[in-house]
Amino acid sequence: MAEKPMMDGSGRWTARRKAALIEAVVSGQMTVEEIGRRYAVSAEEFDAWSRDYVVRGLVGLQAKGFLARPQRTRTK
Repeated sequence: MAEKPMMDGSGRWTARRKAALIEAVVSGQMTVEEIGRRYAVSAEEFDAWSRDYVVRGLVGLQAKGFLARPQRTRTK
């Protein structure tokens, strides 16, 4: 990985940077453990990112992505 992905200035992970970390693990360039040590990302958080990426792609990694998920309506 030539450039280490970092959080943006607000202290949040962008969808593209999360995707870069996922791709680094898939390609064998880094392990989940290395990501945890280097970026303080828990294995559980990384797994959640991976699942969201598989299911919804880059949109699934966006912080606002949860708004696009189908909402359950309450019935009385």
